[in-house]
Amino acid sequence: MFSQCARTAASLFMANTKSAVITRADPTRAAYGVRMLQTSPFTQKPNTDFLGTPPNHDEMNKKRPTSPHLIGLDGKPHYAFPLAAIASITTRITGVMLSLGMAGMGAVAITGDVSAVVEGLKSYPILVPPTKFIIAYPFVYHTFAGLRHMWWDKTCKGLNSDALKTSSIALFGSSFAVSGVLAVASLPPL
Repeated sequence: MFSQCARTAASLFMANTKSAVITRADPTRAAYGVRMLQTSPFTQKPNTDFLGTPPNHDEMNKKRPTSPHLIGLDGKPHYAFPLAAIASITTRITGVMLSLGMAGMGAVAITGDVSAVVEGLKSYPILVPPTKFIIAYPFVYHTFAGLRHMWWDKTCKGLNSDALKTSSIALFGSSFAVSGVLAVASLPPL
C-alpha cells in the first residue's frame, strides 16, 4: 500500500515537471521499496504554476534580504535577546556546568582524594569565597529555574511577556543573592 502511494505521488510529480528527473535510491527508504526523486540542477525547474508561484519568483528571491547577523560590522547588535531567552540559555548552561562539575569531582574521587583537594584550596583563603560562589551559583540558579518551570507547568500563570521579564529578573537576582550568602557563610565544624 505504501509503495503504491509512493508510485502514485511520483507519477504526479513527474507529470507536473518540465525537467529531467533522475531517481536515486535512498538507503533509509530502500527497505520500503521507495525511491527518492531529485530534480537535476542543470535543467528547468519543476512547474509550480498550480501552486500560484509568480513567474518572477527567482528575481523576487534574489531581492530578499538575508537573515541578519546578531552583531554588525560596527560592533552593535542588530537583535537583542529577550531576558526570558537569556534566562533559558543560562539554565541550560548551568545544567552543563553541574554535570561537568560532578564528572570532575567523580574523576578526582577515583584518581585521588577529594578531601585533599578541599584542604589544598583552604590553604589559599582568598580563593575560598569565589570558589564557593562558582560552585553555588549553578546549583542555586538551576534549582530556582526548575522551580519556576514547575510553577508554570502546574498553574499556567506567569507566561505573558511582562511576567516572564519580571520572573527572569527575580531569578537572576535571587540566585546571585543566595549564592553570595552561601559563598561567605561558613558552617560550624562537626
